[in-house]
Amino acid sequence: MAAVRCAERYPRLLAHALEMEFGVWVPIECVNAPPSTNIGTNSGKETEEFNESNVFPPWKQNPRCDYERSNDYDFMHPLALWICNGGVGRLSWAILAAQECQKSIIELERDQRDQIVESHYKNIMEESD
Repeated sequence: MAAVRCAERYPRLLAHALEMEFGVWVPIECVNAPPSTNIGTNSGKETEEFNESNVFPPWKQNPRCDYERSNDYDFMHPLALWICNGGVGRLSWAILAAQECQKSIIELERDQRDQIVESHYKNIMEESD
């Protein structure tokens, strides 16, 4: 889900779009929380025995948020949790705000990619000298 991913990667940008474009107030503690560093890491759930309750993550059991990127609510950014727990209205506003942020996100990611490429070329040039 684009809105939740945007909330995890760019919480301040999404919160700004929600507030400025749509007048949706976002709790400051959700915005200023550090990004989750556990996304994509193993939470130790592989040691659990197989049963019906651990096949589907909580957001699949609760249709309020269809989010498949993380395997535990503990690993989600607080802004993403705030969005998912806010019902259809909050999720809808977040989707619209994420769409508003797309151009800015593309520019940010392009700049990050350019920095990586420049760093790589600089390392190559230093090695050849």
